[in-house]
Amino acid sequence: MKPLLTQALELLLGPDVVSIRAKEDLAGLDRAGLPPIVSLSPSHELSKVLRHKGYTHFRRFVSLPSRDAVRWLLPIGNAGGTVEGTQIYVPHRWLPRAAKELFIAAIKMGWNGALLPQVVIASTEPLRLETLVSSVTGVNAPLFALSFGRRPAVRKLTVQAMHPEGGVLGYMKLPLTECAMERVCHEASVLERLWGYPALHPHIPRLLYAGAWNGSYMLFQSPLSGEIGPVNITAAHTEFLETLWNANPVARSGQSLVEEVGRKWDNRMASLGSAWDDLGQEVLRRAALGLNGETVRCGISHGDFAPWNTRVQQGALLLFDWESAQWEAPVLWDLFHFSLQAAVSLAKKNRSRFPDDRTAKSSYLLYLLSSLMQFAEEDNWAGVDHRKKILLDALQETACVQTEERNLMTHTVRSILSANTHKH
Repeated sequence: MKPLLTQALELLLGPDVVSIRAKEDLAGLDRAGLPPIVSLSPSHELSKVLRHKGYTHFRRFVSLPSRDAVRWLLPIGNAGGTVEGTQIYVPHRWLPRAAKELFIAAIKMGWNGALLPQVVIASTEPLRLETLVSSVTGVNAPLFALSFGRRPAVRKLTVQAMHPEGGVLGYMKLPLTECAMERVCHEASVLERLWGYPALHPHIPRLLYAGAWNGSYMLFQSPLSGEIGPVNITAAHTEFLETLWNANPVARSGQSLVEEVGRKWDNRMASLGSAWDDLGQEVLRRAALGLNGETVRCGISHGDFAPWNTRVQQGALLLFDWESAQWEAPVLWDLFHFSLQAAVSLAKKNRSRFPDDRTAKSSYLLYLLSSLMQFAEEDNWAGVDHRKKILLDALQETACVQTEERNLMTHTVRSILSANTHKH
Protein backbone atom coordinates (compact mmCIF):
# COMPACT_ATOMS: atom_id res chain seq x y z
CA MET A 1 0.00 0.00 0.00
CA LYS A 2 1.25 3.45 -0.87
CA PRO A 3 2.17 5.82 1.97
CA LEU A 4 -0.62 8.20 2.92
CA LEU A 5 1.26 11.27 1.70
CA THR A 6 1.92 9.74 -1.72
CA GLN A 7 -1.65 8.46 -2.07
CA ALA A 8 -3.15 11.84 -1.18
CA LEU A 9 -0.89 13.87 -3.46
CA GLU A 10 -1.60 11.56 -6.40
CA LEU A 11 -5.32 12.06 -5.81
CA LEU A 12 -4.86 15.81 -5.58
CA LEU A 13 -2.52 16.25 -8.54
CA GLY A 14 -3.54 13.43 -10.87
CA PRO A 15 -2.12 10.08 -11.96
CA ASP A 16 0.62 11.64 -14.10
CA VAL A 17 2.46 13.14 -11.13
CA VAL A 18 5.97 11.75 -10.64
CA SER A 19 7.64 11.35 -7.25
CA ILE A 20 11.40 11.86 -7.14
CA ARG A 21 14.04 11.91 -4.42
CA ALA A 22 17.26 12.83 -6.26
CA LYS A 23 18.30 14.36 -9.56
CA GLU A 24 19.09 10.87 -10.90
CA ASP A 25 15.33 10.22 -10.90
CA LEU A 26 14.87 12.95 -13.53
CA ALA A 27 16.41 10.94 -16.36
CA GLY A 28 13.18 10.17 -18.24
CA LEU A 29 11.28 13.39 -17.61
CA ASP A 30 11.86 14.89 -21.05
CA ARG A 31 10.38 11.84 -22.73
CA ALA A 32 7.46 11.81 -20.25
CA GLY A 33 6.39 15.31 -21.28
CA LEU A 34 7.49 17.11 -18.09
CA PRO A 35 4.65 16.04 -15.76
CA PRO A 36 4.14 17.59 -12.30
CA ILE A 37 6.84 16.59 -9.85
CA VAL A 38 6.61 15.81 -6.15
CA SER A 39 9.86 15.67 -4.22
CA LEU A 40 9.86 14.40 -0.65
CA SER A 41 13.58 15.14 -0.32
CA PRO A 42 13.95 18.55 -1.95
CA SER A 43 17.32 20.24 -2.25
CA HIS A 44 18.73 23.37 -3.83
CA GLU A 45 20.54 21.27 -6.42
CA LEU A 46 17.36 19.38 -7.37
CA SER A 47 15.44 22.64 -7.78
CA LYS A 48 18.22 23.99 -9.97
CA VAL A 49 18.05 20.97 -12.30
CA LEU A 50 14.24 21.22 -12.48
CA ARG A 51 14.43 24.89 -13.43
CA HIS A 52 16.92 24.03 -16.14
CA LYS A 53 14.45 21.50 -17.55
CA GLY A 54 11.66 24.09 -17.72
CA TYR A 55 9.92 23.81 -14.33
CA THR A 56 8.92 27.33 -13.34
CA HIS A 57 6.21 26.83 -10.71
CA PHE A 58 7.33 25.64 -7.24
CA ARG A 59 5.15 25.11 -4.14
CA ARG A 60 7.02 24.36 -0.94
CA PHE A 61 5.48 22.77 2.14
CA VAL A 62 6.55 21.62 5.57
CA SER A 63 5.21 18.24 6.71
CA LEU A 64 3.83 18.10 10.27
CA PRO A 65 4.55 16.36 12.53
CA SER A 66 6.63 14.15 10.22
CA ARG A 67 6.62 12.75 6.70
CA ASP A 68 5.70 9.20 7.76
CA ALA A 69 2.97 10.29 10.19
CA VAL A 70 1.75 13.34 8.28
CA ARG A 71 -1.22 15.30 9.59
CA TRP A 72 -0.72 18.62 7.80
CA LEU A 73 1.20 20.22 4.96
CA LEU A 74 1.68 23.96 5.43
CA PRO A 75 3.03 26.26 2.71
CA ILE A 76 6.41 27.87 3.36
CA GLY A 77 8.31 30.64 1.65
CA ASN A 78 5.64 33.18 2.57
CA ALA A 79 5.32 33.77 6.32
CA GLY A 80 1.82 35.18 5.96
CA GLY A 81 0.74 32.15 3.97
CA THR A 82 2.22 29.78 6.56
CA VAL A 83 0.37 31.53 9.39
CA GLU A 84 -2.85 31.52 7.34
CA GLY A 85 -2.36 27.83 6.69
CA THR A 86 -2.53 27.06 10.41
CA GLN A 87 -6.24 27.90 10.30
CA ILE A 88 -6.80 24.42 8.91
CA TYR A 89 -6.31 23.18 12.49
CA VAL A 90 -8.44 24.80 15.20
CA PRO A 91 -8.03 22.91 18.50
CA HIS A 92 -10.35 23.31 21.49
CA ARG A 93 -8.14 21.86 24.19
CA TRP A 94 -5.79 24.34 25.86
CA LEU A 95 -2.56 22.35 25.36
CA PRO A 96 -2.86 22.01 21.55
CA ARG A 97 -4.00 25.65 21.42
CA ALA A 98 -0.89 26.73 23.31
CA ALA A 99 1.34 24.63 21.03
CA LYS A 100 -0.25 26.20 17.97
CA GLU A 101 0.26 29.70 19.36
CA LEU A 102 3.95 28.97 19.96
CA PHE A 103 4.27 27.61 16.43
CA ILE A 104 2.70 30.75 14.96
CA ALA A 105 5.02 32.91 17.06
CA ALA A 106 8.02 31.02 15.67
CA ILE A 107 6.81 31.63 12.10
CA LYS A 108 6.42 35.34 12.77
CA MET A 109 9.98 35.41 14.16
CA GLY A 110 11.33 34.06 10.88
CA TRP A 111 11.15 30.26 11.06
CA ASN A 112 10.66 28.84 7.57
CA GLY A 113 10.59 25.08 7.84
CA ALA A 114 14.05 24.40 9.26
CA LEU A 115 14.57 21.00 10.91
CA LEU A 116 11.26 19.62 9.65
CA PRO A 117 10.69 17.46 6.54
CA GLN A 118 9.70 19.40 3.46
CA VAL A 119 7.78 18.63 0.28
CA VAL A 120 8.07 20.42 -3.08
CA ILE A 121 5.54 20.30 -5.91
CA ALA A 122 6.95 21.57 -9.21
CA SER A 123 5.30 22.02 -12.61
CA THR A 124 5.82 23.81 -15.89
CA GLU A 125 2.44 25.53 -15.69
CA PRO A 126 -0.33 26.16 -13.12
CA LEU A 127 -1.75 22.99 -11.62
CA ARG A 128 -5.25 21.91 -12.52
CA LEU A 129 -6.14 22.51 -8.87
CA GLU A 130 -4.96 26.12 -9.11
CA THR A 131 -6.89 26.62 -12.32
CA LEU A 132 -10.08 25.34 -10.66
CA VAL A 133 -9.71 27.65 -7.67
CA SER A 134 -8.96 30.61 -9.94
CA SER A 135 -12.02 29.93 -12.10
CA VAL A 136 -14.30 29.66 -9.05
CA THR A 137 -12.91 32.50 -6.93
CA GLY A 138 -11.18 34.76 -9.46
CA VAL A 139 -7.92 34.61 -7.46
CA ASN A 140 -4.72 33.70 -9.29
CA ALA A 141 -1.81 31.76 -7.78
CA PRO A 142 -3.68 30.57 -4.68
CA LEU A 143 -1.82 28.99 -1.77
CA PHE A 144 -2.82 25.69 -0.17
CA ALA A 145 -2.63 23.97 3.21
CA LEU A 146 -3.50 20.28 3.47
CA SER A 147 -4.97 18.24 6.31
CA PHE A 148 -5.00 14.43 6.40
CA GLY A 149 -7.89 12.83 8.27
CA ARG A 150 -7.29 10.75 11.38
CA ARG A 151 -9.77 7.89 10.81
CA PRO A 152 -8.48 5.53 8.09
CA ALA A 153 -11.94 4.10 7.29
CA VAL A 154 -13.38 7.53 6.41
CA ARG A 155 -10.18 9.43 5.63
CA LYS A 156 -10.40 12.53 3.48
CA LEU A 157 -7.81 14.98 2.25
CA THR A 158 -8.95 18.48 3.19
CA VAL A 159 -7.39 21.36 1.27
CA GLN A 160 -7.58 24.95 2.49
CA ALA A 161 -7.31 27.33 -0.46
CA MET A 162 -5.94 30.78 0.38
CA HIS A 163 -5.43 34.16 -1.24
CA PRO A 164 -1.66 34.79 -1.70
CA GLU A 165 -2.09 38.09 0.16
CA GLY A 166 -4.12 36.61 3.01
CA GLY A 167 -7.58 35.20 3.58
CA VAL A 168 -9.16 31.76 3.19
CA LEU A 169 -10.97 31.19 -0.11
CA GLY A 170 -12.58 27.87 0.72
CA TYR A 171 -12.13 24.24 1.62
CA MET A 172 -11.92 21.20 -0.62
CA LYS A 173 -12.58 17.62 0.45
CA LEU A 174 -11.22 14.66 -1.50
CA PRO A 175 -12.17 11.18 -0.22
CA LEU A 176 -9.45 8.55 0.17
CA THR A 177 -11.77 5.60 0.89
CA GLU A 178 -15.07 4.31 -0.46
CA CYS A 179 -16.88 5.19 2.76
CA ALA A 180 -15.41 8.69 2.68
CA MET A 181 -16.57 8.99 -0.94
CA GLU A 182 -20.17 8.34 0.16
CA ARG A 183 -19.90 10.97 2.87
CA VAL A 184 -18.38 13.67 0.67
CA CYS A 185 -20.97 13.09 -2.06
CA HIS A 186 -23.71 13.22 0.57
CA GLU A 187 -22.37 16.49 1.97
CA ALA A 188 -22.35 18.06 -1.49
CA SER A 189 -26.00 17.13 -2.03
CA VAL A 190 -26.90 18.35 1.47
CA LEU A 191 -25.28 21.76 0.95
CA GLU A 192 -26.99 22.15 -2.39
CA ARG A 193 -30.36 21.33 -0.84
CA LEU A 194 -29.83 23.46 2.27
CA TRP A 195 -29.10 26.46 0.07
CA GLY A 196 -32.74 26.28 -0.97
CA TYR A 197 -33.67 27.64 2.47
CA PRO A 198 -32.73 31.36 2.56
CA ALA A 199 -32.99 31.51 6.35
CA LEU A 200 -30.01 29.14 6.56
CA HIS A 201 -27.71 31.10 4.22
CA PRO A 202 -25.96 33.11 6.99
CA HIS A 203 -25.21 29.92 8.93
CA ILE A 204 -23.81 27.43 6.40
CA PRO A 205 -21.08 27.15 3.75
CA ARG A 206 -21.92 27.68 0.11
CA LEU A 207 -21.21 24.90 -2.36
CA LEU A 208 -18.64 26.30 -4.83
CA TYR A 209 -17.89 23.16 -6.84
CA ALA A 210 -18.66 19.45 -6.70
CA GLY A 211 -17.73 16.84 -9.25
CA ALA A 212 -15.34 14.20 -10.51
CA TRP A 213 -11.67 14.67 -9.72
CA ASN A 214 -8.83 12.38 -10.86
CA GLY A 215 -10.98 9.28 -10.74
CA SER A 216 -12.53 10.26 -7.43
CA TYR A 217 -14.65 13.20 -6.29
CA MET A 218 -14.17 16.71 -4.97
CA LEU A 219 -16.29 19.03 -2.86
CA PHE A 220 -15.28 22.72 -2.73
CA GLN A 221 -17.15 24.93 -0.26
CA SER A 222 -16.85 28.49 1.01
CA PRO A 223 -15.22 29.22 4.39
CA LEU A 224 -17.07 30.26 7.51
CA SER A 225 -15.67 33.23 9.39
CA GLY A 226 -15.97 33.88 13.10
CA GLU A 227 -14.67 32.80 16.47
CA ILE A 228 -14.43 29.19 17.51
CA GLY A 229 -17.75 27.99 18.87
CA PRO A 230 -18.42 27.59 22.61
CA VAL A 231 -18.45 24.23 24.34
CA ASN A 232 -21.80 24.85 26.04
CA ILE A 233 -25.26 25.11 24.51
CA THR A 234 -26.11 28.82 24.26
CA ALA A 235 -28.98 30.89 22.93
CA ALA A 236 -27.16 31.04 19.58
CA HIS A 237 -27.24 27.24 19.39
CA THR A 238 -30.93 26.92 20.14
CA GLU A 239 -31.85 29.78 17.79
CA PHE A 240 -29.94 28.15 14.96
CA LEU A 241 -31.37 24.71 15.65
CA GLU A 242 -34.92 26.05 15.64
CA THR A 243 -34.22 27.67 12.27
CA LEU A 244 -32.79 24.41 10.99
CA TRP A 245 -35.66 22.27 12.26
CA ASN A 246 -38.28 24.66 10.93
CA ALA A 247 -36.78 24.45 7.45
CA ASN A 248 -38.17 20.93 7.08
CA PRO A 249 -40.54 20.16 9.98
CA VAL A 250 -41.82 16.60 10.11
CA ALA A 251 -43.98 14.76 12.64
CA ARG A 252 -43.05 11.07 12.70
CA SER A 253 -44.53 8.19 14.59
CA GLY A 254 -42.34 6.62 17.21
CA GLN A 255 -42.85 3.26 15.51
CA SER A 256 -41.37 4.50 12.23
CA LEU A 257 -38.25 5.76 14.02
CA VAL A 258 -37.73 2.47 15.83
CA GLU A 259 -38.16 0.54 12.59
CA GLU A 260 -35.72 2.79 10.73
CA VAL A 261 -32.99 2.44 13.36
CA GLY A 262 -33.71 -1.29 13.58
CA ARG A 263 -33.17 -1.79 9.85
CA LYS A 264 -29.83 0.02 10.00
CA TRP A 265 -28.81 -2.04 13.00
CA ASP A 266 -29.60 -5.29 11.23
CA ASN A 267 -27.64 -4.22 8.13
CA ARG A 268 -24.55 -2.80 9.83
CA MET A 269 -24.05 -4.67 13.09
CA ALA A 270 -25.09 -8.25 12.31
CA SER A 271 -21.47 -9.35 11.85
CA LEU A 272 -20.47 -8.35 15.40
CA GLY A 273 -22.05 -11.36 17.09
CA SER A 274 -24.99 -12.33 19.27
CA ALA A 275 -24.02 -10.18 22.27
CA TRP A 276 -24.26 -7.05 20.14
CA ASP A 277 -27.51 -8.27 18.60
CA ASP A 278 -28.99 -8.78 22.06
CA LEU A 279 -28.00 -5.25 23.07
CA GLY A 280 -29.50 -3.72 19.95
CA GLN A 281 -32.73 -5.67 20.21
CA GLU A 282 -33.19 -4.70 23.86
CA VAL A 283 -32.62 -1.02 23.09
CA LEU A 284 -35.12 -1.20 20.24
CA ARG A 285 -37.64 -2.99 22.47
CA ARG A 286 -37.35 -0.35 25.22
CA ALA A 287 -37.58 2.49 22.71
CA ALA A 288 -40.63 0.92 21.06
CA LEU A 289 -42.40 0.73 24.44
CA GLY A 290 -41.53 4.32 25.27
CA LEU A 291 -42.61 5.67 21.89
CA ASN A 292 -45.72 3.54 21.50
CA GLY A 293 -48.49 5.79 20.23
CA GLU A 294 -46.22 8.87 20.39
CA THR A 295 -45.51 11.41 17.67
CA VAL A 296 -41.95 12.76 17.59
CA ARG A 297 -40.94 16.17 16.33
CA CYS A 298 -38.34 15.71 13.60
CA GLY A 299 -36.47 17.83 11.09
CA ILE A 300 -33.06 18.41 9.55
CA SER A 301 -30.25 17.11 11.74
CA HIS A 302 -26.61 18.06 11.27
CA GLY A 303 -25.50 14.65 12.51
CA ASP A 304 -22.19 15.80 14.01
CA PHE A 305 -23.29 18.84 15.97
CA ALA A 306 -20.20 19.46 18.10
CA PRO A 307 -18.17 22.47 19.28
CA TRP A 308 -15.39 21.94 16.75
CA ASN A 309 -17.83 22.15 13.83
CA THR A 310 -19.17 25.56 14.86
CA ARG A 311 -18.18 29.20 14.59
CA VAL A 312 -19.83 32.29 16.07
CA GLN A 313 -20.04 35.58 14.19
CA GLN A 314 -21.89 38.62 15.52
CA GLY A 315 -23.83 36.41 17.92
CA ALA A 316 -24.98 33.94 15.24
CA LEU A 317 -23.96 30.28 15.10
CA LEU A 318 -22.33 28.98 11.90
CA LEU A 319 -22.01 25.28 11.18
CA PHE A 320 -19.92 23.23 8.76
CA ASP A 321 -19.13 19.53 8.07
CA TRP A 322 -22.59 18.39 6.97
CA GLU A 323 -21.59 14.93 5.78
CA SER A 324 -23.69 13.12 8.43
CA ALA A 325 -26.84 15.24 7.97
CA GLN A 326 -30.30 13.66 8.00
CA TRP A 327 -33.56 15.19 6.82
CA GLU A 328 -36.09 13.63 9.18
CA ALA A 329 -34.28 12.87 12.44
CA PRO A 330 -35.61 13.60 15.94
CA VAL A 331 -34.78 17.22 16.76
CA LEU A 332 -33.26 16.29 20.12
CA TRP A 333 -30.52 14.16 18.54
CA ASP A 334 -28.25 17.10 17.74
CA LEU A 335 -28.49 18.28 21.34
CA PHE A 336 -27.72 14.79 22.65
CA HIS A 337 -24.70 14.60 20.36
CA PHE A 338 -23.34 18.02 21.31
CA SER A 339 -23.55 17.23 25.01
CA LEU A 340 -21.84 13.85 24.73
CA GLN A 341 -19.10 15.00 22.36
CA ALA A 342 -18.26 17.99 24.54
CA ALA A 343 -18.19 15.77 27.62
CA VAL A 344 -16.02 13.04 26.14
CA SER A 345 -13.64 14.96 23.87
CA LEU A 346 -13.29 18.17 25.89
CA ALA A 347 -13.79 16.80 29.41
CA LYS A 348 -16.71 19.20 29.73
CA LYS A 349 -19.07 18.63 32.63
CA ASN A 350 -22.73 19.51 32.37
CA ARG A 351 -24.39 19.84 35.77
CA SER A 352 -28.02 20.12 34.70
CA ARG A 353 -30.20 17.05 34.67
CA PHE A 354 -31.86 15.47 31.68
CA PRO A 355 -35.68 15.69 32.08
CA ASP A 356 -37.52 12.61 33.23
CA ASP A 357 -39.64 12.34 30.10
CA ARG A 358 -40.55 9.01 28.52
CA THR A 359 -40.47 10.25 24.91
CA ALA A 360 -37.15 12.04 25.34
CA LYS A 361 -35.53 9.05 27.03
CA SER A 362 -36.68 6.69 24.28
CA SER A 363 -35.40 9.08 21.64
CA TYR A 364 -32.10 9.18 23.53
CA LEU A 365 -31.82 5.38 23.38
CA LEU A 366 -32.33 5.44 19.62
CA TYR A 367 -29.75 8.22 19.27
CA LEU A 368 -27.16 6.21 21.22
CA LEU A 369 -27.73 3.15 19.06
CA SER A 370 -27.53 5.24 15.88
CA SER A 371 -24.32 6.99 16.95
CA LEU A 372 -22.80 3.66 17.95
CA MET A 373 -23.38 2.46 14.39
CA GLN A 374 -21.76 5.59 12.98
CA PHE A 375 -18.67 5.09 15.13
CA ALA A 376 -18.46 1.45 14.01
CA GLU A 377 -18.59 2.58 10.38
CA GLU A 378 -15.62 4.84 11.13
CA ASP A 379 -13.69 2.05 12.90
CA ASN A 380 -13.77 4.30 15.97
CA TRP A 381 -13.92 1.51 18.49
CA ALA A 382 -13.18 3.75 21.46
CA GLY A 383 -16.33 5.67 20.54
CA VAL A 384 -18.25 2.41 20.10
CA ASP A 385 -17.17 1.20 23.54
CA HIS A 386 -18.15 4.48 25.14
CA ARG A 387 -21.63 4.45 23.58
CA LYS A 388 -22.04 0.79 24.54
CA LYS A 389 -21.26 1.60 28.17
CA ILE A 390 -23.80 4.42 28.20
CA LEU A 391 -26.41 2.17 26.62
CA LEU A 392 -25.83 -0.56 29.21
CA ASP A 393 -26.07 1.98 32.01
CA ALA A 394 -29.26 3.38 30.53
CA LEU A 395 -30.84 -0.05 30.32
CA GLN A 396 -29.99 -0.78 33.94
CA GLU A 397 -31.22 2.48 35.41
CA THR A 398 -34.73 3.87 35.75
CA ALA A 399 -33.55 7.29 34.58
CA CYS A 400 -32.02 7.30 31.12
CA VAL A 401 -29.31 9.79 32.00
CA GLN A 402 -27.57 9.90 35.39
CA THR A 403 -23.92 10.90 35.07
CA GLU A 404 -22.80 14.49 34.56
CA GLU A 405 -21.17 13.86 31.20
CA ARG A 406 -24.50 12.79 29.73
CA ASN A 407 -26.64 15.73 30.85
CA LEU A 408 -28.32 18.36 28.72
CA MET A 409 -29.73 21.71 29.77
CA THR A 410 -33.17 20.92 31.13
CA HIS A 411 -34.87 24.13 30.06
CA THR A 412 -33.67 23.68 26.46
CA VAL A 413 -35.13 20.21 26.09
CA ARG A 414 -38.34 21.11 27.91
CA SER A 415 -38.93 24.05 25.59
CA ILE A 416 -38.54 21.79 22.57
CA LEU A 417 -40.85 19.18 24.02
CA SER A 418 -43.36 21.92 24.80
CA ALA A 419 -43.15 23.16 21.21
CA ASN A 420 -43.75 19.60 20.07
CA THR A 421 -46.90 19.39 22.21
CA HIS A 422 -48.30 22.63 20.81
CA LYS A 423 -47.54 21.83 17.20
CA HIS A 424 -48.55 18.24 17.10
